[in-house]
Amino acid sequence: MTTKNPFPPISWLWQDYKRAAAWYSGDPARLRREGDGDTNSFWQSSEEIKVHVPIAADLAAMSAGMLFAASPEITCEDEATQQRIDEIMQEAGVYSVLLRAAELASAFGGVFLKWAWDASDTVPRLMAVPADSGMPTFIGNRVTQIKFWTKVREDEGNGSVWRLQETYLPDGHIISELYKGDESNLGTAQPLNSIPETKNIRPDANSGTNTMLAFYVPNILPNRSRPHLPFGRSDFEALYGLFDILDEAYSTLQREVRMTKTTVIVPAEYLRRRKDMFPDDSKANAWVYANNTGAFTALDIDSDRASSPITVVNPEIRASARIEICENLIRQILSLAGYAPQSAGLDIEGRAESGTALNVRERKSIRTSETKKTFWWHAINNVVRAMLRLDKKVFRSAINPEIEFSVVLPANNQPDISQLAQVVEQLERAGAASIQTKVDMLHPDWTEQQKEEEIERIQAEHSFAAQMEMPSAINNTEEEPV
Repeated sequence: MTTKNPFPPISWLWQDYKRAAAWYSGDPARLRREGDGDTNSFWQSSEEIKVHVPIAADLAAMSAGMLFAASPEITCEDEATQQRIDEIMQEAGVYSVLLRAAELASAFGGVFLKWAWDASDTVPRLMAVPADSGMPTFIGNRVTQIKFWTKVREDEGNGSVWRLQETYLPDGHIISELYKGDESNLGTAQPLNSIPETKNIRPDANSGTNTMLAFYVPNILPNRSRPHLPFGRSDFEALYGLFDILDEAYSTLQREVRMTKTTVIVPAEYLRRRKDMFPDDSKANAWVYANNTGAFTALDIDSDRASSPITVVNPEIRASARIEICENLIRQILSLAGYAPQSAGLDIEGRAESGTALNVRERKSIRTSETKKTFWWHAINNVVRAMLRLDKKVFRSAINPEIEFSVVLPANNQPDISQLAQVVEQLERAGAASIQTKVDMLHPDWTEQQKEEEIERIQAEHSFAAQMEMPSAINNTEEEPV
């Protein structure tokens, strides 16, 4: 087969993706094959004991959790449109898709979000696609089209690979094409009905929205290795060497455990053929001690002259120094990725801190997360606008697709309830804030109805307290002098 259509389209970019995917997966076979190109690295070495610490996967999960600690709030003034937004968010599982997308973006440096639908759907479906499954086309910093590739069939006999290519265009069209090639070649176009997997796919799906229905979200910019390009930067960038060193350090701890197993040294005359004790055993020719509950080593010892013919060797495990090295490596990895160790549960033993203290200690993590949110805020605005237009055109819902809406991402800082209470108390004494303002301060996450109900309860309690404090007419009556 001629290689006229090489795949992947940008070799260096996909090499970065492969390395990120290897560490993100934690698969030892992938780490040996794709984890690092350095032949001197731990995973390329001949060491027998290799233990992987999944710090890369934890880092990606922590990044996603800090970005979307709660679902984004999308609100508009039109009641019917707001209800439909809430319905789509719930039924399409948009929040869970965003969490998955944020984790993928952390690992690969970027992620794709795309809307899809079929005849059986009642709402549009939002999908998160890893960066190594698509390719955006940029003009300046603007995405003009996105191509996605999905392996739909692999022929083991001849090594053929069938890929579905979907091209999302700015006019709302989705062009689907089928290609037959191999691992390094996209190959030639084939009719969609050539194989059962794609025979029901339309070659040109027109959403009628005149809007791009796919989006590229960078994890963070700039990409330090290629700052002139708009591809996002992975949280793993420049950390692969430390990942490798951490695995090596942790593997030495496992090696220490293995080497310090209890060993019993006995004279050779104490040993018997295993077949005499266990005739059906596969290791019948091995010599063993009758009390076969541990590890035994035979030495040529004169049992008559030795003071203790049976010697138990139980070396001390020197783990403290190795554990400290591993913890320091983890702290350095987190810091270089832009996060505080406290965000990963380190250095918090025995601490019961206020929200303000926690915010100070995790300031680095919050700053990194807020930087990433700038990219996500713009992306979610575009995603929601496309969602409304697609819902109007395809699902014929009674909404206003061009209505103004707001997107509020969850805050990372932890409010200190004791400090808020003090502020509210001071405002109460000074008479400088209404009940509405004080309720808003204490309960920013409540709905308007919840706030109104709380205000009514407070007003009712104040009214009752005022009535109880009023002096009665009987108590105030003074007797007339005779």
